Amino acid sequence: MAFDKTSLSALFCEVKWKHLSEKGALNIIEDLRSKSKEVEGTWNPNYCLIAKKIGGKEKMDFLALDLDDIKIECT
Repeated sequence: MAFDKTSLSALFCEVKWKHLSEKGALNIIEDLRSKSKEVEGTWNPNYCLIAKKIGGKEKMDFLALDLDDIKIECT
C-alpha cells in the first residue's frame, strides 16, 4: 500500500509470480478491493496488479503490469 496525504489517494497493489488469465486477474483485484475497505480513513483508491503474464490486461480498469512491460538491460 502507498498513501498520498496531499491528494488523499491510496495505491493498493498485489504481486503474483505466475501467469494469470483475465478472470484470475479480475478475481485478485476484487479481493484486493474488498481488503482495501478495511483501511481506515477516506482515501481515493487506485489498484495495481503485477504478475509474470496477465491475460487481457489491455481491458483492465486498473493498472496491470507484467514482464512484457518491464524491460531490463544488462550491460
